[in-house]
Amino acid sequence: MNITFKGKGPLLAGSALLATGLVAGTASGIGRAGSHVDAPSLIADGPINGADLFAFTSPDKPDTVTLIATYNPFTVAGTYPTVGSDVEYDMNIDAAGTGKPSSTYRWTFQDTGKGSLQSYTVQRIQPGRKTETLVSAEPGEPAPGHGTEGGTTIPGGGRVFAGPAKDAFTFNLKAAVWLTQGFPIPNVPIQPTALFNAYAMGIQVPKSELALNGDARRNPAIGVYATATRRTLSVKSERDAGRVQVSRIGNPFFNEVVVANGTRESFNTLAPTDDYQTPGVKDQVLNPDYVKRIAATSGGKLIAPPTPRKDLEEVFMTGLSTRLGGPVREDLNSQLVNRDADPSRFVRSDELRLNMATPVSDPPSLNGYLDDDKQGWPNGRRPTDEVANIILRISAGELTGQDTTSIQNLNINTTPARPYNPVFPYVAAPLG
Repeated sequence: MNITFKGKGPLLAGSALLATGLVAGTASGIGRAGSHVDAPSLIADGPINGADLFAFTSPDKPDTVTLIATYNPFTVAGTYPTVGSDVEYDMNIDAAGTGKPSSTYRWTFQDTGKGSLQSYTVQRIQPGRKTETLVSAEPGEPAPGHGTEGGTTIPGGGRVFAGPAKDAFTFNLKAAVWLTQGFPIPNVPIQPTALFNAYAMGIQVPKSELALNGDARRNPAIGVYATATRRTLSVKSERDAGRVQVSRIGNPFFNEVVVANGTRESFNTLAPTDDYQTPGVKDQVLNPDYVKRIAATSGGKLIAPPTPRKDLEEVFMTGLSTRLGGPVREDLNSQLVNRDADPSRFVRSDELRLNMATPVSDPPSLNGYLDDDKQGWPNGRRPTDEVANIILRISAGELTGQDTTSIQNLNINTTPARPYNPVFPYVAAPLG
């Protein structure tokens, strides 16, 4: 099979924030675009500024899943981004739907004294088991060139990667500005990420390593979220030193668009088990203010769907499942489709949910699920998913039968400054 990712490259958000702020012409715009760059403390702290999270069946190795998280997205071309040597970067997998990790892949970094080059360690952490070191002290080299397989082999048949990459992605500027600013702009055929690099961490592992009870056939659905924690020191004594979560990434645009303004800073400190207990999260999913703004500025083309928005709850907080009584009647990517999952322990939370059994699409559709491409977001997220336009259409009620014809062709198909790889780690080499 000839595998190609068409369109733009993978890293939606970090640089989108800058472009959105420039186009909108407002300082607030710079604080409200991209993924998890809405919190002022993160904007000024690149190493913990989580930009994007991806989870997809590897197109060239469909018996595996690839997970990618990106940080420090504002590094200009010609320089390489770094990440924090005092930070633990976790890729968390929730296979049971409890809002708690059933396994975690942890990256830690060490400064080498050789400029931006950092060595790194990757560990696999599973409750009740001894922590396993998969890679230790490997150099965080830049992403390989197009067509060159990269990363380091790990036990069990997988690969890991950590290093600078080109911050290119499939991006719809008009849709992103409408979502984040609340008003549409004229079509502007620009590629906002043409000048930026980011730091990427990726892992490719067999599906059985992620599935509940190690059985990807019985239990194909997983939830993924990435967190960064940093050392903290209690004022009581040095012995009380611990770690605090300072960044979290799940579904694209969730924090900067869906979550209430007053909650966006604190959201980065929440565990998934806290989401449905937090009014600024739960209430804004079911009765979203941002949808009202989109409808009000559509010139009568869009009508805000009635609330509560159970369709948005399915998309962002539960995955699609007929067992929840929501309007999207399909068993797709909720952990409730897992035969060994306990429904009584299921927790509504912001996780990027993926059904690992969904066949690879060739070629993938930019609009994913909305174009009947079942492998596209919200079923995981691939580098090619044009999530801004997908979210805009879903927010306007397309999954519940609302007419979104007027916004179905907002795609602005700009090409990335550098093509990304067709093989792991998929991200493109950074702009030197």
